[in-house]
Amino acid sequence: MNSYVADTSPVAIVKFCLQSERQIAILDSTASIVDIFGFTAAQIIEDSSSAWMSIDSDDRGIILQKMAESAQTMQPLNLGWHVLHPQKGKVLVDCKAMPEADSENGMVWHGYFQNITDLKRTEQENQSHLWFLECLDQVNRAIQGTNDLEQMMSDVLAAILSCFACDRAWLLYPCDPASATWHIPMEQTTPDYPGGLSAGTDFPMTEEAARGLEAYLANSEPVTLITTIESPDAPEFLREHHIRSIIGTAIYPKTGKPWVFGLHQCSYEREWTNDEKRLFSEIGHRLSDGLTSLLIYREQRESDERFRQAFEFAAIGMGVLSLSGQWLRANHSIYEMFGYSETELLQMTYQEMTHPEDLHKGQAELDRLIADQIPYMQIEKRYRHQNGDYFWARLTTSIVRGRNNQPLYLVSQIEDIEERKKSDQSIALLNFAINQVKECIYLLDGKGRIRYVNDETCHTMGYSRDELMAMSVPEVDPDTSQEVWNEHWQELKQERSVRLETRHKTKNGRIIPVEVNANYFEYGGIGYNLALTHDITERKAVEIALREQEERFRQLADNIEEVVWLTDLAMGHLLYISPAYQSIWGRSCESLYDKPSSWLETIHPEDINNVSQAVVQGKITGEYDIEFRIIRPDSTIRHIHQRAFPILNEAGDVYRIAGTAQDITERKEQEAHIEYLAYHDSLTALPNRLLTMDRLGHAITHATRHADVLAVLFLDLDRFKTINDSLGHQAGDLLLQQVGSRLLGVLREEDTIGRVGGDEFLILLPSINTPDDAAHVAQKLLDILSPPFMVVGHQLHVNASIGISLCPRDAVNAETLVKYADTALYLAKEQGRGVFRFFSPELDDRVHARLQLENDLRNAMHTNQLYLHYQPLMDLATGECIGTEALLRWSHPKIGFISPATFIPVAEETGLILPIGDWVLRTACLQAKKWFEAGKTNFRMAVNLSRRQLDYVGLATDIRRILDETGCPAHLLELEVTESSAMQNPEQAIVILNSLHEMGICLAIDDYGTGYSSLAYLKRFPFDRLKIDRSF
Repeated sequence: MNSYVADTSPVAIVKFCLQSERQIAILDSTASIVDIFGFTAAQIIEDSSSAWMSIDSDDRGIILQKMAESAQTMQPLNLGWHVLHPQKGKVLVDCKAMPEADSENGMVWHGYFQNITDLKRTEQENQSHLWFLECLDQVNRAIQGTNDLEQMMSDVLAAILSCFACDRAWLLYPCDPASATWHIPMEQTTPDYPGGLSAGTDFPMTEEAARGLEAYLANSEPVTLITTIESPDAPEFLREHHIRSIIGTAIYPKTGKPWVFGLHQCSYEREWTNDEKRLFSEIGHRLSDGLTSLLIYREQRESDERFRQAFEFAAIGMGVLSLSGQWLRANHSIYEMFGYSETELLQMTYQEMTHPEDLHKGQAELDRLIADQIPYMQIEKRYRHQNGDYFWARLTTSIVRGRNNQPLYLVSQIEDIEERKKSDQSIALLNFAINQVKECIYLLDGKGRIRYVNDETCHTMGYSRDELMAMSVPEVDPDTSQEVWNEHWQELKQERSVRLETRHKTKNGRIIPVEVNANYFEYGGIGYNLALTHDITERKAVEIALREQEERFRQLADNIEEVVWLTDLAMGHLLYISPAYQSIWGRSCESLYDKPSSWLETIHPEDINNVSQAVVQGKITGEYDIEFRIIRPDSTIRHIHQRAFPILNEAGDVYRIAGTAQDITERKEQEAHIEYLAYHDSLTALPNRLLTMDRLGHAITHATRHADVLAVLFLDLDRFKTINDSLGHQAGDLLLQQVGSRLLGVLREEDTIGRVGGDEFLILLPSINTPDDAAHVAQKLLDILSPPFMVVGHQLHVNASIGISLCPRDAVNAETLVKYADTALYLAKEQGRGVFRFFSPELDDRVHARLQLENDLRNAMHTNQLYLHYQPLMDLATGECIGTEALLRWSHPKIGFISPATFIPVAEETGLILPIGDWVLRTACLQAKKWFEAGKTNFRMAVNLSRRQLDYVGLATDIRRILDETGCPAHLLELEVTESSAMQNPEQAIVILNSLHEMGICLAIDDYGTGYSSLAYLKRFPFDRLKIDRSF
């Protein structure tokens, strides 16, 4: 415990026992214990009572109890307690220790104390964020769960009541201080405080209430209030409803006036936290959006109902038919006129109900109407009543058109004229019938003067018969001047019968839209116009409402990406499907009209049961909300979100179902892709560090629970950087992909391989029997990498080194197991690379020592610990000193002299050799320049180049710059290269050495005879000298 690592660790390593005074005695500890108790290790070891008393009194009893249990069972001690630190305040401590019998102290524990205060605080913050998201999710589901406004408000307030654990949640409308009244549309309370305001009751707008609403409107953030209701100054309203704390905010739906959304805390005076205010404000925004949607939805429903009322209860027979003649809809007057029920009529066509002799009557007019040549058509024909009898009727038909003037369906007005036909039997009966007809009838002469009117005309126009008989057409019809009448008369004489729509003005000035049936005849040689006019106010209103309704629906349905559909529940017919069905399903709308159930045939087999259940339930309730997959004709799969909602008849029963279907494939794919990217390496598609470490955690749990052996292998590619530097990152990426593929092929299905670094892979081998199994797999992994890789036209040989740690032998912690495997990897690289090694505690110490050496070497460069030793070069023939060799030395301030054989390999591996080599060259050249200026003009300065320097493509440029900056003549510099360095990448070495030789630098090969090159190959290098190794 006196080592450097232990003393600098943030965890206090301790040895302690239980004293007779029933308190802990610290026998030994690292210096980090001061972070726990605020006392130094020496102070605590000398007297542990101060540290013991700083522990929370409630925790001390638990500590003594747990230590007694641990001593009795010899099981690990694992507990936490609170300490009052003199500077940091209250600190949370985690303790883990193993008991051991001790002859001197009876029972001692070895373990550690750790300050986990910040860790717990982080956990609490994460829990707060999770609570925020869960609450929003509850509110969102409540908002989206229903189309009923009251139900949504009730569900949302119930969810908010639960999230905030408050006593009352409420909505107020309107938030308008100028309004005469206000009310509570919805409220939710707890059983303890049910006495809220009555929902739906209008309360007068008092000055106090108006000031409260003004406060909500004036603040963009939630308004809070805390009051002591026991105080005599507390408002009566707060005391009456037991309100101790309030939080509220104004919300602004896009329709109507603002609302107020608020909470009451009745049980205590609650301080609202910033997190609660932030959540409350966010819920307010979402509630505002939800209110907007449902308020607009309610207005639309009311508009639809007004249209339905106008259509259903019109006094005339009104019907909607398809272009082929199928009845689609009819009002009550039609059912009474024909005697059929709604179900019977909607299964029929008008052709089935027409007298055979009249079947082709008006077909030409219908063709002209469809061709948009006339605005409407009108014919008289016979229809068959449900009892089999035929009756005469006047049919007036117009057409509703869609986009591009495309005919959509027919709107018909049908009048029963059976009685009028029969009245032709006698003049008397005719006169009587004319006055019974609830239509205005005019008899006009050629000048437009009124010669006769029936009773209905007098009643409708408000004039007496005599007043009307003294008037002419321009006085009744403001749109028809005398000139217009003259033109109309000529047309009428030619056509004999004309139908038109115009306006009539009553005596009191009211304008009535009318349909005029003008008929020309001659009597006694004088021409007359018998005009029948019909008040079409209701029909116009129905037609306008129907067109507006149809236009709104068509524009909505045809221009959104979602599929909109409508079905008749009783008949099982599909009434409408929007064009988006073709683009999403890849099938025609016509195929669905022909076979409405055919969409179920497109459901993915794995989803068909859920969809079928939802559809069956939907036929009962009229609603469902499901997600499923479909298979398009081109075999592609799309994800669909489909919702259905009921349409009720007057009895409140579901008779139609409408719905929408949305293609959510892109969203599903994005979600899956995001999840995949979060856990996989984008280059190799292998698990990334996050996923690999997660699986390692699960594997450790399984291994410890089932007494299995888990092996963790840390694999690193040897000299991968050389490939990246020489061939580029693209080649390196392609190589990593091939390496990952090969390694994956060696492993079992239950094994995991993840890429955790540039060229580093972490491999998990769960449920192995012995360490030999791990060794066997490691060797297979090394062997599979032996065959060469073909990358961008290059044949590459790649080796790897592997470090192995075992669970539970070495550790049961994920980070520790990875660290130990990494430590073993260092040993594998030091012992020749291309091998695997297991972790051991001794290896851990060795690696730590090596890392310390690396850190010291980095520091040595900046603190002048490195220096050059100049070894003379002698001419054996003359005995003259002809030069010197610059040798790098290191004088460590604590250790002393460190051998180059020790620190040069570290510099090579870490890349420090490049800046160190640059310093050596610059220092040697400066010294050679000094000797040159002193008269030694041919005194050689020999400097060794490392393999890493020779691999550096910018070496020649750097040396030229050093020579220029130091002023050293190039012929004085001799660069020595080992045989193995030159042969590592011979082609690149030849290029660099030729560049140096052309500068006039002398080149020498050192330690010749230690490698495998030949003199014949060496002839390609521009070496001036050959230094033979003494072992040769």
